[in-house]
Amino acid sequence: MYNKITNEVIFVDSKSAFAEDSTGLTPGKLFVSIVLLPLLPFVYFYRSRKLGKTLRATLMVVYFVLLLGIYQYACVKQGKPIRRIDVESSKIVMKSGETEMLEYTVVHESTKITETAFTTSNDKSVRVNSKGKLTAIAPGRADIKITVTDNHYTSREKKITVAVVE
Repeated sequence: MYNKITNEVIFVDSKSAFAEDSTGLTPGKLFVSIVLLPLLPFVYFYRSRKLGKTLRATLMVVYFVLLLGIYQYACVKQGKPIRRIDVESSKIVMKSGETEMLEYTVVHESTKITETAFTTSNDKSVRVNSKGKLTAIAPGRADIKITVTDNHYTSREKKITVAVVE
């Protein structure tokens, strides 16, 4: 991003609350456009004294149904949410010092995967990087969690147990 006031280039990571995506929409702009702007006609219908009560109520219901239809259409255009995460084996045995890539498949139709994260329950035994590469550190056991998020903000998780032996 470029700050016009200070003439500086600002690097913002993708997880920042103010990060812009490829469309230039920040979370604040999305909130205003999705939540606040559609409320303006409701406020107008409610406050308008020129319209009768029945007409105001009818217009509000029709407008609500219209917004609901637009929302449903937008959801359908984004594709179906992630169904599941498949793995070859839910249990992996490794020797100390070994490395291995996690093999997994995200089952979805036309959804865009926006984020994939890997976490470990025991980083003294097994470490996992952001690409899913496992590194066996010391004998022990750890649960590795794969979390995949799509453009619907739907997340699916899969746990894999890793046992490290000498």
